[in-house]
Amino acid sequence: MRAPLREKNLDQTVAQLRRELADKTRALEEREQRLRTSEMQYRLLIEHFPNGVVALFDQDLRYRLVGGMGLTASGMTKERFEGKLMREVLPARTCATLELCYRKALQGEEAVMEVPYMNRVLLVHALPINGEEGGISAGMAVTQDITRHKRREERLRRSGQRYRTLAQERERQLIASDRLVSFGELAASIAHEFNNPLGIAMGFAQDVLSETPAKDPRYRRLQIIVDETRRCGQLMKNLLELAAPPLVGVDLGWPPVPHQFQRPLPEQVRILAPEEGDRGR
Repeated sequence: MRAPLREKNLDQTVAQLRRELADKTRALEEREQRLRTSEMQYRLLIEHFPNGVVALFDQDLRYRLVGGMGLTASGMTKERFEGKLMREVLPARTCATLELCYRKALQGEEAVMEVPYMNRVLLVHALPINGEEGGISAGMAVTQDITRHKRREERLRRSGQRYRTLAQERERQLIASDRLVSFGELAASIAHEFNNPLGIAMGFAQDVLSETPAKDPRYRRLQIIVDETRRCGQLMKNLLELAAPPLVGVDLGWPPVPHQFQRPLPEQVRILAPEEGDRGR
């Protein structure tokens, strides 16, 4: 009686184990199917990702899926990366920066970094991927080549620096021009104030000199007065020419000189020339 009962219980246990095994097998198959579907979706998304590369990596920093239109554009293939550790396919300098970014993603944080790769600059955005059990199972890195953008930024920076330098130089030129105009005004005023009395002194000295005999002791003194007056007149003329350098035909890049300073000697401050003094003798 007991033997048939034990056989019956054994049959029931085996049947129960079979049912549990079938359920677990079915659940495992469903999970594998979901994983295959998910992988296909990921691969489809990755392979058509524009202007960049998308990579899935695990806790060991091994690339599981790699794709994207940027991969083809750079002349590389997914076979170079998939199934390999990061340090096996990338330079040490690039790995040092990427590992910081990937580790943050595997810890549940998003990370964005600019990574040098050969002669390019890559923008890497790493994200965590949660598994079915709720924990972080892998990470995803979205990489875009921003070399052209960085070069454009550098050109804009250099251009801005160049224009700032030109603006500073222009400002210095304007300051120098303002000083030149002020100096010209001062020189014209001084010439006006000095040339009139110089002309009068020259006229009187020449009149007295013409009436004085050469043997007269005063003749030599009068001649010195005439000569020194002429020299002062020449100094005034030189002062006006110095105050108006654009008149010599050299383009210094300054603003146009005001009309009143475009003549080396205005009529109202005309210097008495030596030959004019001789005619008045």
